[in-house]
Amino acid sequence: MDEIKKMMRFDYVNCIGIGGKYAYIFCAVIFAACLLGAYPAAVGFMVAPLALFSPIEAVRKGDFMKIYGLLPVKRESVIKALFAEILIPQTIGGILGELCLLISRAVGESGILPPFIQEHTYDSVTANTENTGLNYSNWFVLLAAGLAMITAIICLFYAIKEIKGDTVAIIACIPFLVIMCALMIVYFITLDYGILPLPQEFLPTNPVLVVLIVAACFAAFTAFGWLMCRLTVKLTADKEM
Repeated sequence: MDEIKKMMRFDYVNCIGIGGKYAYIFCAVIFAACLLGAYPAAVGFMVAPLALFSPIEAVRKGDFMKIYGLLPVKRESVIKALFAEILIPQTIGGILGELCLLISRAVGESGILPPFIQEHTYDSVTANTENTGLNYSNWFVLLAAGLAMITAIICLFYAIKEIKGDTVAIIACIPFLVIMCALMIVYFITLDYGILPLPQEFLPTNPVLVVLIVAACFAAFTAFGWLMCRLTVKLTADKEM
């Protein structure tokens, strides 16, 4: 565990200066938007943690990898640190996103916002989301489900990358992204023609059910990430740094 923490600290210190700091700016902007009543902005936390993690990708490739070979740590610890660097920020980001939804709704309903801002954020957003068939409670489920899918694909990508290399990982994960985008486009196109049901017709609104589904999504991507980590450690056990 100490080696994993050291690797995470090592990666973080090296990536924060090459772009990782912008993750905090991104999160601050999303949080500010939510405080102004634009609660759909909270879904930005599906990808905001990636802004913190993405510079690590630059750190972990090229000549910099030679430094990893000189570090007094096991390859197993390096891999575990990599997956922890994905799962921990994504989990924290997801929790912050769900909290921002609660805060934003409370601010919007409290009437403390100036009339101009209230009209162009909370009131406007509420009307637009209802027109697209979304209830406020639906955003909790959409955020958690989106976070789970994105995190699972990232974990799969890095598992394949560590085992087979960059090229194979990209080829293997592109179909998942294409299918996800295609399904979203098809759904929204058919939604206009009334072919498919509105989101509010199949997404839960019961608070207990919403909480259970959100918790299940968090548990699912955490378990999947842990499984990919264990599999990667096992299949790369004989490789040298």
